[in-house]
Amino acid sequence: MTETEDGAPAPDAPEVARLEASSRRITTEYGSDQTIWRVWGSGPPLILLHGGYGSWTHWIRNIDALAAENTVYAVDMPAFGDSDKPEGDVTAGRMAERLWHSVESIFGSEASVRIAGFSFGGVMGIRMAALHPERIERLILIGSGGYGIAKPQNVKLSRWRHLSDHSERLEVHRKNLAALMFYDADKIDDLAVALQASNTVRAQVDSVALAQSTNIPEMLSTLRVPIDGIWGACDAVSKQNLPLLRELLTAVDPACDFVVIDDAGHWVQYEAPESVNETMLRLLAQPRNRPPSRDASEFVAQQSPADDHTSEPAV
Repeated sequence: MTETEDGAPAPDAPEVARLEASSRRITTEYGSDQTIWRVWGSGPPLILLHGGYGSWTHWIRNIDALAAENTVYAVDMPAFGDSDKPEGDVTAGRMAERLWHSVESIFGSEASVRIAGFSFGGVMGIRMAALHPERIERLILIGSGGYGIAKPQNVKLSRWRHLSDHSERLEVHRKNLAALMFYDADKIDDLAVALQASNTVRAQVDSVALAQSTNIPEMLSTLRVPIDGIWGACDAVSKQNLPLLRELLTAVDPACDFVVIDDAGHWVQYEAPESVNETMLRLLAQPRNRPPSRDASEFVAQQSPADDHTSEPAV
């Protein structure tokens, strides 16, 4: 692993280099701020929103499979990865508005979109859907737990920013991945550690705070969008609340397909890529109508936003 000019670790793995080289890079602008997209494949467009403290590389094990049948648009959300941090206060609402501006720069102001959001990216996908529900053709939430959907477990993460030794930092990242992101620690390879190290150090805002400011159940109660869910059965954030999640999403869309992947944790699309890729392609291939109007407010009112118990989030 090498370092970028700003001292952030930059993974030099062949997988990253190959996907970078094969991508088409798109830059959208909002004032002086730039948002960076990478595009692969052909077919109907599919937008991928990464998790907190992440970048497009959260999808590194899914891009090839998804791009075989879709045009994949993987964004570094504002203040993450290679994208600029917006000027002024960054709120979840402003982030969603900025993402819509970026989407409209690429697809036009009237285009309907399909979005898959992982973890914090799922929160932002819901935020985007709340702004323009009529333009959401499909919303797939992947491991979008906590933050008012389900109470996260007591996951304690170790701090690493104070460490000057590179190898010590990597070891802490590996331990944090085991605590929060993976079910099977044996599946935490050097690439996962390298991506974690690179992504977290480049994050310029606290995505946990942004997510906690979002009342997801309340937002979902007003939505009429085709919605599906994919969760790892052993997700450290949501594993004890999967029935609640299923019930909540089904209250939004009775046709919701809620898929639980066995023996997988929070970063389910990395730990179990074949299962997730197969599931996403199956879901996307099935046309869905917009769900009928429903009053989900009574059920949603019973769900209260949860506190996050992580000490220094890794996603």
